[in-house]
Amino acid sequence: MNVFSAKFNRRLFFLILFSLSTSLSIFTAPVDNRNYFLIGMMFIGPLIVLLSGRFLHKIDIPIIALVVLIFCTQLFFNSSSFRASTVMFSCMFFFYFLAAVRVFISSKMRYVQLLAMLKWLIIAYCVVLIVQQLSFIVGLPIPNHIMGGEIGERFNALAAEPSHTTRFVGVLFYSYLIIADRLSGQAVSMINSFRQNRLVWISALYVMIASLSATGMFVLALIMTKYISKKNCIIVAALLVAVFTIGVNSDFKPLHRSTVFLEAAVTGDYDKMIKADHSASIRVVPVIMCIKRINVFSLRSWVGEGIDSVKSWFYMKGVKKGTAGGAMASYTVEYGLLVALLFLGFSFWCCFDPQHKLPTIGLWVLCVFMIGVNTQIGWLCILMLFIDKRYRVNNENKGFLQQAA
Repeated sequence: MNVFSAKFNRRLFFLILFSLSTSLSIFTAPVDNRNYFLIGMMFIGPLIVLLSGRFLHKIDIPIIALVVLIFCTQLFFNSSSFRASTVMFSCMFFFYFLAAVRVFISSKMRYVQLLAMLKWLIIAYCVVLIVQQLSFIVGLPIPNHIMGGEIGERFNALAAEPSHTTRFVGVLFYSYLIIADRLSGQAVSMINSFRQNRLVWISALYVMIASLSATGMFVLALIMTKYISKKNCIIVAALLVAVFTIGVNSDFKPLHRSTVFLEAAVTGDYDKMIKADHSASIRVVPVIMCIKRINVFSLRSWVGEGIDSVKSWFYMKGVKKGTAGGAMASYTVEYGLLVALLFLGFSFWCCFDPQHKLPTIGLWVLCVFMIGVNTQIGWLCILMLFIDKRYRVNNENKGFLQQAA
């Protein structure tokens, strides 16, 4: 925002980053994990956009088109199921993203300043997770406990649940590594990166592994693909095969669950996926079911079946009746291919980095496609990957975004 100083905008950007990457129990609804701190922050999104005095056509036009399409398809074709609060919630995320980009541009952020923000968020996740685990061991109340049900060996750190924790930290860690490379002026090897950023590496790896989330294993594998080169691709491929082979028979739960589930997912058999990993199957099976319902030759599929329509027919073992999943596939069924394809195309364009194809595509799939539109995980991923590939610092040591306008 040009009306405020760069220093103010840097602090505001950190608040935005913090709101998108954490869920504190004091601000989180116990029933649906709704993050009221984030919602409160999102109210300033439209105000920031207006005060900025900027028009960033590459991101503003697609977002405006999304808003118009959502209202048109829902009001004209699905008026009976139209719910203004749900649509406005999506719009709040859209404008919060536009606001975050504007604030970042106005912050003139230096590499070391952004690295410091990412570093302390990653370390904070690790510290809170360790405190939660120690509190459980000695029988003390678990700080920032959000997950419903009985407290066990898996903890949520600063997110709503372990799988969210690993996604948040995964995006933050990947961004940290990219910006650290930029600061060094070259792609730093994994060994040298660990030596230079030991505390960040240890914190991120501990969260990924100690969260005991199968998702964490996938996220970690994606981030490690950043270090694949022509020289070591055979070694990395052999290592992945070895990990998969060991994982199927391993006693380490996250590795075992991720590899067994992947093996079941290849078959496309719902029962096998549920048996392999019920938690993961809840995320994957609904996606497959929703995709099968989409018919490109039907007008209804292009304009959507209406908000919450998936709940009327969706059923899966172990899932309460009246609830639904399916992330972007479910969103496509309800809002239509017109809206969904525009959002998917825009979000992929924001995230995809030709220089780091595997990690950016993988993070987009896990954090956007497999999560949906109205989620802080998805928008954290879109925001940070958008910044990662465009962020440069000029000769005056002031940050800017290449081709953002």
